[in-house]
Amino acid sequence: MAGLNDIPPLLHDARLVDCRWDRHLKSLHLSFRCLRRNVDGTPVEDGTVDLKLGGVERIVAYYSPAGLTVKPSEFGPASRITLADLEEWPHGAAEAHLAVNSPQAEFDAAMACVREALVGGPEGRNAASPLRVHVSFEPHNHGPHGTATGLAVDCDSLESFTNGVPLDIGTWGRQFEAWWAGWREHWSAKGQAAGENPQPAVEDAFIPAGQPDPPDPSYRPPSAPPFLVPPTTVPAELLKPVEDYHTGFHQQDWLTVAAAYPHFDHSPEGRAAGLRDRFLGWDHGRWVYLRRLDAWWCEGDRACVIVRGIEHVKGDDESPARNEETVITYGLRKSGRTWVIAGWSQGWPRSGSADKLPEAQPWREGYELAE
Repeated sequence: MAGLNDIPPLLHDARLVDCRWDRHLKSLHLSFRCLRRNVDGTPVEDGTVDLKLGGVERIVAYYSPAGLTVKPSEFGPASRITLADLEEWPHGAAEAHLAVNSPQAEFDAAMACVREALVGGPEGRNAASPLRVHVSFEPHNHGPHGTATGLAVDCDSLESFTNGVPLDIGTWGRQFEAWWAGWREHWSAKGQAAGENPQPAVEDAFIPAGQPDPPDPSYRPPSAPPFLVPPTTVPAELLKPVEDYHTGFHQQDWLTVAAAYPHFDHSPEGRAAGLRDRFLGWDHGRWVYLRRLDAWWCEGDRACVIVRGIEHVKGDDESPARNEETVITYGLRKSGRTWVIAGWSQGWPRSGSADKLPEAQPWREGYELAE
């Protein structure tokens, strides 16, 4: 039987188009433009789904830098959500993600640099509220001035409606599947009708997903240590998750990788399985050998480590294997007494997405780097 935890996946690619806070009824209405079709495959007249959060006791807005390199001491939200915004939504359609009683969302909120109570008190969770609903907004940019924004809502009920009529979550799920069935049929027909000029459809706004080539388990990358960064002033506990991640990746020790790069909504075994599947799927054929620490900082429970090394990319029928210099930025968070990877970004000096070093680097020798 479908439950509240089935709602977040149904909001895939949805947009938050309206928000209405009723302080008298203590309810928050969130309107999402969703991917839905009638179960028989015909278009729905209005794909909007309204979520009513009832018995709201607390709403807290929280903000963090969207960029991994921004220190908490340097951060200030580019914009803030106010109670007036919740009463009359001024932001237009926004890409937003919903989570219900999510340990990962709780962790992200706890690590936020700025928290502001819009309704109720600012600290802790209301013990009388059985639900904590998080709404996180996709940042407009991930640069030094970008802001990751979220709302944490303590409430006692969550109901779904469409056009003012209750919408059963199971029915919503079947409508969601019907939309994707129509999407697949649309692109299949579009491929068969190559050269024709069919009428544009809503599905044209989405790029059809490609299937990666199956992995070659016999392929072996260069047999060099994946982590060989000389001792520096950076605390060893900050480098440990980075070393564990890459060492575990090379050894296909997915539990070690999962411990270094966890997702708290999943068990270690579940997270390990997901990372393994990613390695065997779209992310297959890339291995990194870290050799130099470029920069680091640590403030409170947030830290950043920037490392540089070699990325080896497996060849295919169209191009040979290659080695490129790469720079990876890791955002770290402290979970209990352990530092873990919360996010990362990657650049390549050859393409201009990372800085080049002016001085010669002995560790670059012998790799025949692509220039």
